Amino acid sequence: MKNGYKIVFGLMVMLLLSHGAFAQITIATSDVETAIINTQWVSLDDSLSGTYDLGSASSSPQTWDFSSIPLASSANKDTLNYFSASGHWRAEEFPDADACNVASFSQIVGGIYTMTMTTTFYYGATNDGGYLLGGAVRTQFSPTPPPGFPYPEDTTVVLKFQQMGFPLPLTYGVTHHRIDTTFSPDGSMDIQEKWWDVNGFGSMVFPGGATKSVIRVVYDRIETDIDDEGEVTVDPKERRIIFYAQDLTEVQFDVDTTYSGGTTTVMEYDYDVKIGVLGVRATSNVIPETFSLSQNYPNPFNPETNFEFRIPAHPAGGADYGFVSLRVYDMLGREIATLINQQLHPGIYQASWDASNMPSGMYVYRLTAGEFVQTRKMLLTR
Repeated sequence: MKNGYKIVFGLMVMLLLSHGAFAQITIATSDVETAIINTQWVSLDDSLSGTYDLGSASSSPQTWDFSSIPLASSANKDTLNYFSASGHWRAEEFPDADACNVASFSQIVGGIYTMTMTTTFYYGATNDGGYLLGGAVRTQFSPTPPPGFPYPEDTTVVLKFQQMGFPLPLTYGVTHHRIDTTFSPDGSMDIQEKWWDVNGFGSMVFPGGATKSVIRVVYDRIETDIDDEGEVTVDPKERRIIFYAQDLTEVQFDVDTTYSGGTTTVMEYDYDVKIGVLGVRATSNVIPETFSLSQNYPNPFNPETNFEFRIPAHPAGGADYGFVSLRVYDMLGREIATLINQQLHPGIYQASWDASNMPSGMYVYRLTAGEFVQTRKMLLTR
């Protein structure tokens, strides 16, 4: 009799585990806000050879394993930092924004002047979708140019539009349709007609090895460009198969527009994954006398850990040290995440890292401020 109970219990456990592994998910507005604000993401895209089973339209759970997709060093890689929109450049122009992405680059102009261009793009999630709302492009020159210099010292161009990145809620059995029109300052316009057919769900092993419940989306887009002279160009229709997890981890495959399901040749993929939680907070008003970077805690950790560090006053009259960076590297010296890269006043600070999408192993974290550099090791366990 006891053996009979064990068999029944074992079957119940298997059923429960199976049900959990293939649970249907729905991505809502709250999921987007949780996944994006104050986080760092890596976006990879690369060519891909061979055939892959991308599933099909089905009301039954499916399984996919894309762990064999090589995340080659030659892949195009973008690291994106998403912050809460409040307080960023020209945020008042985008009152519906929840988050923003900030990036900048500099170059020498005229052999003397440094031109720095900073782009701040604003995003918002509503009940019907996640939107790119526009952005502010700021151009600055340093040192101050003399009268007659061909460019202003500090200018900003603000672009406003509402372009849907994905509809909400994303749930099995729903098809969304959207037309977005974006006007440029030069008088040209871009018209994008998009369809999202959420027609499958199941469990996926993502590139890198993480296993998550996902939904399957067939995404179609037709783009029409109208230049400032009225000339119309219609680009060929695009089709992608997209898999979304609850935390917005996603992998996309470019396919032929006639593809509907099953195994097909894939020429290119895109993989977006969160690699850390951004944010640094001051924990004390005390100004320390020396630099220090404490051992992370907890250590070993799974999946979150914290860092505490101290920035003293600069010996030259109390000035700041400039930009402070806190970065994470793997044992091969490859940068995994940038947790902090901003100017900080003297003080005691704490930062954190969420390594949910990283494999177990030893990592190195490094604090840099001016000429000060300190490095420590930490261990992620599963």
